[in-house]
Amino acid sequence: MTEQATNTTESPGSVAVAERSETPSVSSAREKQRLKAERRDRLWLPLLLPVGSILLIAFVVLNISRLLLSTGGDGSVLVGTLLTIAILVVAVTIAASPRIRTTPLWAMSAGILIIVLAIGTLALGPAGEKKEEAAGFVEPTGPAVASISVTALSSLKFDQSEYTSSAGILDIKYLDGGGQHTFVFTDAKLAGFELKVGPPEADSGKVELAEGTYTFFCSIPGHRAAGMQADIVVTAAAPGAATGSTGSTGSTGSTEMTETTG
Repeated sequence: MTEQATNTTESPGSVAVAERSETPSVSSAREKQRLKAERRDRLWLPLLLPVGSILLIAFVVLNISRLLLSTGGDGSVLVGTLLTIAILVVAVTIAASPRIRTTPLWAMSAGILIIVLAIGTLALGPAGEKKEEAAGFVEPTGPAVASISVTALSSLKFDQSEYTSSAGILDIKYLDGGGQHTFVFTDAKLAGFELKVGPPEADSGKVELAEGTYTFFCSIPGHRAAGMQADIVVTAAAPGAATGSTGSTGSTGSTEMTETTG
């Protein structure tokens, strides 16, 4: 009887001790949760939110830029207008549904990002091709049928307002008359051809021109506006050009043709 009472007496005591021993562990767990939440709110969220926002904006801008580059011209204006309308529609839809659940909202956002990625990926090829075309000028390797000399003057003018040449490969000698200047064509088919001069340097290059008029100018800001622009008038090829003729520009700016015989 005494032993049983002792056990009975010890039993509640042991439970009390157990309860008292569990109290610090529960308190420690709660403290860890509190510290974890505080670390998240004060450290990770202030750090990750700006970085994540920047990455998200860069992702969207990069892929939309690919789309605009691939369309170009009026197409880019149309695409930009449609994108603006789509963004406004989505924003109005979300604003009109304030009780929309978080899960559908995240799913819709993920779907939009996937569509943007797909559009940017598909547009990457055409955009790259247009970029290569713009910078893909290849200088002709054959012999020149004519040549002209163009002098860039310090007065932001060329020595002549019009030069003449015959159709075919033209050798352009760009001379410096003072200052830094460039030589580029307005024709999109000749994009990438550029000559540069600066005292006392000169430059030269070959370009193949068909019959017609070609405008060139100095691309340094302000120079073209000041009048640094001229034309090359290309006439039909001379009969002797096909047999290996060469030319040189005379004092009047026209190209004088001389036939060479073997």
